[in-house]
Amino acid sequence: MRIILTSIALLTLLFKSYGQEGLSFKTDQQFYLKGKSTIIGNTILSTHKTRAYNDNSGINDLLKLEHIDVDDDRSTFNSSKAILDLNVNPSKLKYAALYWSAIYKYDKGKKVIERTDNGKKTLQRVVYDGKESRSNDVHKVILKLPNGADTSINGSIIFDSYQSQLFEDTKPYVCYADVTDLLKSQNSLSGIYTLANIRATEGYVSGGASGGWLLYMIYEDDESANKFFTTFNGFVEVAEKPVDIVFSGFNTSGIGKVNT
Repeated sequence: MRIILTSIALLTLLFKSYGQEGLSFKTDQQFYLKGKSTIIGNTILSTHKTRAYNDNSGINDLLKLEHIDVDDDRSTFNSSKAILDLNVNPSKLKYAALYWSAIYKYDKGKKVIERTDNGKKTLQRVVYDGKESRSNDVHKVILKLPNGADTSINGSIIFDSYQSQLFEDTKPYVCYADVTDLLKSQNSLSGIYTLANIRATEGYVSGGASGGWLLYMIYEDDESANKFFTTFNGFVEVAEKPVDIVFSGFNTSGIGKVNT
């Protein structure tokens, strides 16, 4: 007998010289079945609203980022796409979760060079600034399905630092929605998925702007080995020191091969 353990930890990673923990990881969903999982997603910010940015040499803090917008729909303020190629009947879908997250301290930020004179030389530093207000509807997005239908998603907020003393420079959040029933009602799972209206800071922000989404699916496959699927929700910052994420509660057979 062979049992394979599959887990996915869903979080936003921030990189600083110190560490903060917004929300400890907790088990969200667990499934034991013969099946597989897949994931698609995309970013929602780039240096141009339609052209890809593939330069890994740039420093994120110095990039002026703007909303990606590829859906040709004036009713949305941003959108990005991902393609799913999955030859599986929607009735075999066991679980589908949509996640989105972003740095969102304010709607638009600017970068200012401040100069001071200490009597011996002129010192300068970069200051990031913006209007200290933002929308409260971070949990609301629009999912465009492969069949062309638009669905308003009213998700749940896993973590939002805006009303706390944490992550003062960036004010990130993360949300999710269970979209299993929505996808099971479709004729096919394959095609182009588009997520629109993800709230995220444009321009400049300390540490650099970022934001994006992912769609995670678990589906039945009679030819696969038995697997134990577990999803964890949480929000942590990755600093200079590694962050330990403890996984527990996995029970396996004492006979046969176990893969993780």
